[in-house]
Amino acid sequence: MVPLEALASGVPVVATNTTGHGEWWGTGPDGAVPVKSGPLGSIDDLPGAQAPLVYVSDIAIAIEWAYENWHKLKAGALVGAQKIRLEWSWERQTESFVRWVEEQAEEKT
Repeated sequence: MVPLEALASGVPVVATNTTGHGEWWGTGPDGAVPVKSGPLGSIDDLPGAQAPLVYVSDIAIAIEWAYENWHKLKAGALVGAQKIRLEWSWERQTESFVRWVEEQAEEKT
């Protein structure tokens, strides 16, 4: 959620594009720098849970690239901010659920 909020405000982000971030990442929004991820590895969420591994060195590479290209990233983030705000608003994301609830209520009346 935090990377989306940053992008919606025109602030570039460095983030993984796996697990939850993969839902919004797509082909890579303007202003977002992906952190390379590795193979699946054990995580401490639940017994047997796995997620792509992320190495400190890959985080450092992504941050360094973002720093060196900040002006380009900032311009891209500002351009893409409106699209992120519209596509990922609470209204847009809950639209189908609200419609379903309304249909259920109509059926019961």
